Amino acid sequence: MSKLVYYIRHGENRANITHEFSYKKVDYSLTEKGIKQAEATARALEGKEICAVYCSPLKRAIETADIIGSKLNLIPIRLEEFREINVGSLEDQEPTDENWAIYYKIIKDWQEGKTMSRFPDGENFVELNTRAREGLLTVMRSSTNCQNAAVVGHGRILISILPEICDNARDYNLETIENCSISLLEMNDDPTHGGLQGKIVSWRSCDHLI
Repeated sequence: MSKLVYYIRHGENRANITHEFSYKKVDYSLTEKGIKQAEATARALEGKEICAVYCSPLKRAIETADIIGSKLNLIPIRLEEFREINVGSLEDQEPTDENWAIYYKIIKDWQEGKTMSRFPDGENFVELNTRAREGLLTVMRSSTNCQNAAVVGHGRILISILPEICDNARDYNLETIENCSISLLEMNDDPTHGGLQGKIVSWRSCDHLI
C-alpha cells in the first residue's frame, strides 16, 4: 500500500523565538506570524486531494492542523506518536548555550549511529524511531481509501527519522526545516522494511509562505 504524506512543520510559536526546549511542559500557542503561516499552508494544500489530517498533541501543531483542517473540511486526528523529541529534564532548564550543546551532542550521536545515546531523563533514538514509525504506520493503515494525508508535526523528529525510512534521504540537506514548510513523502507499508519505507518527493517547500 502506498500513500502520499504531506508533512508540515507547525507554525511559529513563542518557543521558536525564546529558543526554549519544548516537549510537554512548555507548550505555547501560535504567534500571529504562525497563524498567518498556517493559513498560507492551508491554501497551498487545497486541491491536493488530502482526505485525512493528523497532528502532534502540542498546541502549536494542533492549532496549525485546525487551520488546515478547517480549509480542507477535515477534523485533525491527534497522535501522541508525533509529539516532539522527549528531551527529558532539559525542558526544565534555561535555554543556555551549554544546555543546547548537550542537545546537539545527542543529535550528533544519533547521526553517527550511536542510537542508545539518551537525553537526560528523556528518550534515545531507538525509542524515538519506534514511536514515529508507529505514528506513520497509523496514518498508512487508517482510512485505507485515502491516498493522500497530511501530518502536522515537528522539525527535528522528522529530520531524525528520515534516513531510516527514506532511501533517498541522504540526497537532501536534513539540517533544518522551516515553520510551515511542506515536505512530500511517498510512503509504503512494506513488511520487508519494518513495515514502513518510502522516499522524499519534495523537501521543505516554502514557496507558499512568500
